[in-house]
Amino acid sequence: MSTRGRGGGQGRGGGQGRGGGQGRGGGQRGGGGQNSGGASRGGGQDYNQFRDTLTDRSRGGGSGGGYQGRGGGSGGGYQGRGGGSGGGYQERGGGSGGGYQGRGGGSVGGYRGQRGGRGGASYGGGPRIPLHPDEVDAPLESITKYEDQALKREATWDFTPRPSYLTNNDGKPFNIITNYFGMKLPENFTIHRYAIKFTGANAKSISRPKKRRVVQQLLGQSRFGRMILGTDYANTILSTKEIAEFSNPKDYTVKYYHSSEDPPREQAFNDAGFASRRRFVVSISKTDSIEASTLEAALRAPGNVAYNLALLDTIVQCLNIMVARSPLMNQDHLAALGQNRFFRRTGEFIDLGEGLMAHRGYFSSVRPVSGRLLLNINVTNAAFYQAGPLIELMQSFKARKTVNPQLLKKLELFLQGVTVVASHRRGDDGKPVKKVYTIMGLSKTRSGPAGTSFETPNGPKSVFQYFAETYPHVNLVGENLPVVNVGTLKKHMYLPASVCEVLPGQATRVKLNDEQTSTMITFAAKTPNANFTSIKAGGTDELGLNGTDGRSLKGSWGVDVDTSKFVSAPALLLRRPTLGTANNKTVLVNDTGRWDWRDKKFFRPANVGKWAVVFLMPAGGHNPWPQNMQEQAMNNIKNESSKYGVAFGARGAPRSCVMSLGPQPADRAKDEQALNSLFAQLQKEGTQMVIIFLPNTNTWLYSRIKFLLDVKYGIANVCRQSSKFFKNPTDVGLAANIALKVNVKAGGINHKTTYPALDKDTMVLGMDVTHPTQAFAGRDPENDVSVAAMTSSIDEHFATYIAVYSIQRGGQEMVDQTRDLLVQLIRKWSQKNGRLPKKIIMYRDGVSEGQYLQVKAKELQSMKDAVKQIYNEKPKPKILLAVSVKRHHTRFLPGAQDADPRTGNAKPGTLVDRHITGGGDRLFDFFLVSHRAIQGTAKGVHYCVLENEIGMSAKDFVYATYYLSHVLPRSTTAVSLVAPALCADLACERARNYMYSRFNGDSFSDTASQASGTSGPSGDNWDGKVHPKVEDKMFYL
Repeated sequence: MSTRGRGGGQGRGGGQGRGGGQGRGGGQRGGGGQNSGGASRGGGQDYNQFRDTLTDRSRGGGSGGGYQGRGGGSGGGYQGRGGGSGGGYQERGGGSGGGYQGRGGGSVGGYRGQRGGRGGASYGGGPRIPLHPDEVDAPLESITKYEDQALKREATWDFTPRPSYLTNNDGKPFNIITNYFGMKLPENFTIHRYAIKFTGANAKSISRPKKRRVVQQLLGQSRFGRMILGTDYANTILSTKEIAEFSNPKDYTVKYYHSSEDPPREQAFNDAGFASRRRFVVSISKTDSIEASTLEAALRAPGNVAYNLALLDTIVQCLNIMVARSPLMNQDHLAALGQNRFFRRTGEFIDLGEGLMAHRGYFSSVRPVSGRLLLNINVTNAAFYQAGPLIELMQSFKARKTVNPQLLKKLELFLQGVTVVASHRRGDDGKPVKKVYTIMGLSKTRSGPAGTSFETPNGPKSVFQYFAETYPHVNLVGENLPVVNVGTLKKHMYLPASVCEVLPGQATRVKLNDEQTSTMITFAAKTPNANFTSIKAGGTDELGLNGTDGRSLKGSWGVDVDTSKFVSAPALLLRRPTLGTANNKTVLVNDTGRWDWRDKKFFRPANVGKWAVVFLMPAGGHNPWPQNMQEQAMNNIKNESSKYGVAFGARGAPRSCVMSLGPQPADRAKDEQALNSLFAQLQKEGTQMVIIFLPNTNTWLYSRIKFLLDVKYGIANVCRQSSKFFKNPTDVGLAANIALKVNVKAGGINHKTTYPALDKDTMVLGMDVTHPTQAFAGRDPENDVSVAAMTSSIDEHFATYIAVYSIQRGGQEMVDQTRDLLVQLIRKWSQKNGRLPKKIIMYRDGVSEGQYLQVKAKELQSMKDAVKQIYNEKPKPKILLAVSVKRHHTRFLPGAQDADPRTGNAKPGTLVDRHITGGGDRLFDFFLVSHRAIQGTAKGVHYCVLENEIGMSAKDFVYATYYLSHVLPRSTTAVSLVAPALCADLACERARNYMYSRFNGDSFSDTASQASGTSGPSGDNWDGKVHPKVEDKMFYL
């Protein structure tokens, strides 16, 4: 099925006409083709088995069928007029690729987009993609033998050696497809490296994008025209041939201009200020020459081969530069994010609303694994600013919203960093002169041209008046959108929005709202086989991996990537754990990673004590919470919780109240005062648990409630959306979910798991750091902060994880206070258990592969320092330190017999520890899919052990990690990340709530906090502490 956009073939829809085939309907409108399929009214090849691009209930025909539309021809259509040979989806798309829910399109199609390309490549259409492949190729036996031999080598690496691989007896063995391709370097392959260095007085001030453009201009000079060069546009130039010109250090002067603007006049460089911003000196010098083919031979050699690991890293960096060369040379058609993510400008996209578009592209990375080099390619998605007139972007952002100071502040944050081109100036020939600017914000008054003034020697002058005098051809009459500042934060320069065009290919740094996030998830959710098909049919072409022309990887460098087949790897399906509940009963985990609480009680039910329920509602309008609805909600919660053994100590009904909240941000101060008064009274009355029904998804309201109850008043609390209750007031599932949280926040234990390696003397930790989002990071460097959270199991059940925090410099990943955090948690563990732990297992979340050495050098040492401080002369505990990496691009595609029959994904408990692991034989690592992905392609977690003083076997650590993925108290399914690390992640998210204004750039929350009298540890100056009454419970769930 196609995912293509507006227009294709020769007509508006597809094929030769508006619909499919040669006419509007295509084929036979009623039900031609070979298969009517499902609930379909049309025909077509049976598309109904492919979930993400399901075709059903069609009026189309031909051999492709259609879905709720007039599509047809040989490809059919989906909810629209698409057709031709590829079909269409919900609009006028077609051609050979069809369209997908809109006019967007291009080469890979669009998803409810705009202004798509005309048709596209042939891989967009064609027959359906099955849910999973019928067969999986057997992995290479030579790699298995190599790995077995590598285990016998002496450990000389920086990290702990792999003790073993799991065997076929440790689970159910099967083979699985990975999104990796084999690579082969040419014989006698030598890489010559040259260093790039910016010199001169302005060298330190040059930005990364400007640096990239300067190097691009330098290498675009005619003297380098016939050379095949690779570069990262910052530090390195590569060639497979010696470059005589670079044999000795040489300086080059480059006069910078943006690729979308006209080159400045030569006389402009006579101005010293202009020259300092535009003239750069670049020094190029020889670094070294690397015999890469020798290293590849060492990678493939069996036995005790000690090759240079630093050299391996260098080779990988060089090969990634080489792989990126082809798509980077094609930037008229591809937008690049960094060095390894590429998006076709007219490719698959969807309108996210509010001026943002989601585009689908491809990621690539060379990976050293056991015995070989592989190329990892994945489908990737990103949100981009809507290109075109700035006025349209601004209007899209504020569409259907009330214009108020808060909206204008959000608009300013939304636009900061956006690059625009203006052409209001005229050259000597009278033609427009294009110049590129970066938006730093709006005017101080955030008003239009007539309302924005600046100082001149003759006094203040409005932007409107200045343009009327200087650029009379620009008509600003009636323009009321705020002008933008394209100067600096200190020296403003204003332009009307109407003279600016937003350049294409700019990824946004702002956080998506809930609706945009939901749309993005839907857009990105493709079955594994759909993604793998896209990689093979489209990604390899986009990245220049096929063919032998001068732009391809093979034609340029001689490096061959076997794109004919993906790499297969051996896998294991692990045995599922049994979970413990009350009275020594157990609950079984089914093959989807889920368990059922019916007729079971919590392992350790809590006594809630005095409790209250608060019903919040918007001010004005009717009261959605009449007395009978309140009573029904409270009874549902109490009755359902009691089924699982939870006791409510206070007799009679809980206290309840309904509170109205103002609808506008300006009402926040009053709202917070009201909440403050209510919670103070509840604390005074000895309330131990508050359940709050929220009126909407307002993140400010949720954040303030959590701050007030967790930090200021110390009352355990659970928040729920009112809409979920109104949707089905008798829904016991909603009440049961509340019960899960109520029990654990009151100090109970819902369920537990056991595994021999997790004994009563073991303490399990998780640690993570949360940073300001890209949209706010660096705005106020002196006050930017990051927050670290460390969580710890508290007893032998490994079901309760308490959390402690530290606050550090913004953007810093390594945790400065690792020692202090661990000291706190060891003391708490000791107080609870009456002894010190003998083993400590730490799951460090959130770090990249490039930070492994830092984690081991800094944070592991800090852990050892904490142990020394606590244990003194007593025997020290053994430490196992592992990192959990979620942000990787490895994906799996199982065969028909081993896939989840509903989603096509790997089943929960799928382990891959061979053939694509090892990092060049130096890592004890594995990929684990512990959960069931309900949509899209499942992404397992990459675990890597950096230190193993415990001497834990590979089997024990894998199974301990898998079992601990089943103990998150609020869940009745296995989760994707091991519980202690996930708890640290959730604790970090809660810290973001406590510091809402700082992490969200929301000045209104500061005003509300100050007006309500909650100054102190609120908003920007939270001190990292929660109230003593909740600190030893899982308050962050």
